[in-house]
Amino acid sequence: MVTTFETLLVALLSLGLIVSFWGMKALLSQLRKQPAALDRISSFLAYTQTVDRIWDEINKEVNLAPIVVAGIRNLRMFPEYREATILLVDQIHVTGDSHFDQLLKRELTELENHLLKVAND
Repeated sequence: MVTTFETLLVALLSLGLIVSFWGMKALLSQLRKQPAALDRISSFLAYTQTVDRIWDEINKEVNLAPIVVAGIRNLRMFPEYREATILLVDQIHVTGDSHFDQLLKRELTELENHLLKVAND
């Protein structure tokens, strides 16, 4: 014959197993979501480093045009920051006629076209 104490003990142990299982399920669910958050953070850091490098290079007295061109080209990898990138591109005015100036003008135009295409998709 099963006593009340034994029944209560089995019920508490079962409840403990159910709560533990539910807790583990919730924890695993959170761990699956975490990489997406880390990807967004790393994407944000990469974007801000790229923008910072471009802006620093543009504002130097003697800048390295290939770095600016490469940075502008690299901004295509961040369509999620499209609005900020367009505002940045609007602040860049190329006035020279050298080979790098022409290349930079072309890259700026292609970046804007790319961002507009991404916006329409």
